[in-house]
This record gives sequence, C-alpha cells and structure tokens, in this order.
Amino acid sequence: MTELLSAVLIGGPPHMGKSVLSYTLHRALRRRGVPHYLYRACPDGEGDWFHEGREDVVRAIRVKGQWSSIYADNISRDLRQRLLPLLVDVGGKPGPRDEPIFRACSHAIILTNTAEAAQEWRGLVAQYDLRLVADLRSDLRGQSVIEATEPVIRGTITGLERHLPVGSELIDLLVERLAALLSSCSEAELRALHLRRAPAGQVLELDRLCPVSETGEPGRWQPEYLPELLAHLAGLPTASGYALYGIAPNWVYGAVAAATWPAALVQFDVRLGWVTSPALRLSPTTDSGGNTEELRWRLRTASDASVLEVQGNLSYLDYRHIGGFLPAVPTDRGLICSGLLPLWLWTALARAYQDVPWLAFYQPTLSQAIVVAARASQHRIGECIPFTPTPSPKG
Repeated sequence: MTELLSAVLIGGPPHMGKSVLSYTLHRALRRRGVPHYLYRACPDGEGDWFHEGREDVVRAIRVKGQWSSIYADNISRDLRQRLLPLLVDVGGKPGPRDEPIFRACSHAIILTNTAEAAQEWRGLVAQYDLRLVADLRSDLRGQSVIEATEPVIRGTITGLERHLPVGSELIDLLVERLAALLSSCSEAELRALHLRRAPAGQVLELDRLCPVSETGEPGRWQPEYLPELLAHLAGLPTASGYALYGIAPNWVYGAVAAATWPAALVQFDVRLGWVTSPALRLSPTTDSGGNTEELRWRLRTASDASVLEVQGNLSYLDYRHIGGFLPAVPTDRGLICSGLLPLWLWTALARAYQDVPWLAFYQPTLSQAIVVAARASQHRIGECIPFTPTPSPKG
C-alpha cells in the first residue's frame, strides 16, 4: 500500500513561509475531501493550532524541540510506513540529519527566494530522486504569478504570513495538482482498509458523527456537540471494546475515552496505525512538578480545579517507550489538563483521571478548556471554561 501513497516534501530555506503554505494546502485539500495528513517533520512544536490560535496563546505554549538522529530516524520510519498520503513540512536547513526524511518521500515542492537557494534545493530533489511538483519563489509583497504549469509548476508566490488570508490562482493550481496526486487511493478505499484492521468490536467514526456545517463542508466539532455525541454512545449496544477513527480535537477523543471506560479502547493514529490507549501510572506526590525521560509535568491549583500541564520531554514522543508516572491529583476538585500531546496520550489522561468530579481538556484554538467528563454538578460536559496555560519555558 505504501508505494501507492505519495509523500510530498515541502522544503526551502528558513523563513520562506513553508509552514503557512503547507497549512493552506492542507486546509484546501480537506475542504475538497482529499484524504491526506500534514506531517510536520521538524521539531518546532507546531500543529494546526499554531495557525488557528490567538497570537498570545501561540507564543505562550509553543516549544521548539531539538534535532537528533533518533528524531530523524523516528520521522523517516513513520514516513516509510505511511497509512495516508502525506504533505511533509521539513526544516529549513538541509543537512545529513535530513537524509532519511528526504529518502522516505516521493515528491517535492520547493520554496526559495534566491537563485543560489533554488539551485541548492533542485540539487537535493535530484539527489534523492524526488519528483518535482512545483518550483516557487517566495516573496512577501506583490502579486503571485504563474510562469509555467507543465511539467512543473513555476512562479512567484506572495503573502505567506501566518494569520493572513492566502489565496491566488497559483494556490488553486497547486491544490488541483496535489488533489490529483494524492488521490491514487480514494477516501473510501483508505477508510475501508483502515477499518478492516480495527481490532475492537464497536467502531466509532468520529468525523462522520460530527454534524455537517451549514455550507455543506466537512463538519467541525464544537463543544456544544458533546452531549449529543455521548447520548449517541449511550444508545449503542454495550461493547467490550471500542475503536476510534477520524479527525476530531483532543476534547472529543477525551470525552469518548472517559464515557466508554472501562471497556478496551483503541484508536487510529495516522503515524502508527491502531494503538491501544496506554494505561498511565499515577503516584502520590507533594511536588509541584516532575520530570521523566519522556514527560515533564507541573501541577498547580486554580480556582476550583487542579491544573496539570504535561509536555513531551523529547522532540518525538514515542508511543512504544512511554513510561514514567504522572501525579495522583485531589479527588475533591476538578482537573484541567493542558499540553501539546498526541491524541493517544489525551485518551490515556481521560481514563487515568476518572475519579475527579469533572475533567476538562485545554484547546489552544478555542483558548478555553472543554469539560469532557463530569460526575458532579459544578460543570456540564461540553462547557467551556476560561483558562490560560502557564507559558512554556523557552530553550
């Protein structure tokens, strides 16, 4: 299957707007229903929240990681065993550390601003036998211009700045080319393949359970949808295990994980395939913070809740090696969890902290914490709680 799934590297020197272009193409392809995943193959601590969240929130929680050979090996392994077509946003200074990542890709879009940089990146494309989709010059000002469309798209693209609208005939042409390239397998074929491999009995396709927007575009989860989702779950036949599939925010995954406890839970991860929500170890502690090989955490009190802020201690948080412990928290108050974490760790948190009166997960794009479980009356599931995360330490 992997050889049928394209992986399009988007590369160029630093500060060319690669991440903005990657996100713009990703959103446009999602609106068209093109199955793919935007893989950020650089330890910058960015996700969709980086482009959708408020500027002050982004500055507070963004953490830049460090390159290492282990990091590059893990990334290239994920790319080689890809389960969806990929857009691959790579770092800005190519070197020997990038070689496994380049070799794992199939195509490339390059974004440069000088003749020297363009020559360097064209050389990399040739060296790693990548098929060039677009060779673009990046400029903050002026108008985007298409210079050629076949066999390679060439031109100048402008205005690639975060939080500013990006749209032009050149963007539309790129989206058309990528849509054709990434659709070697249809969305239905990929979904059917993934779901056939689900190890649990009751499959929950979270993207299809989300209400469709008024414009007819794929639904976008809102906190007020949670009660209806959990009512749907309550109406299903009792299952010994559940399998979660589809695009949804951390608080949707957390709400389902809490509601289906103690049944077995697996979830589809686009990097790993089907994984079991890991069981976390909780240990009593009087400390306000802790540090293991994989995770670091801070525990504090805010109003009527405890606040647990968790971060990966490594640029690549490896599911296979997750260990250490997290703190047991007071069970006479609610708990807000915050951090930039993979979805499999969010579901693990939802199940580990079952004994608190209510549980909420912070969502950067909403700048609020959403209640995902409630055993007491102080808050209701789906309620949004004002919350400001502690600024992350900058390395």
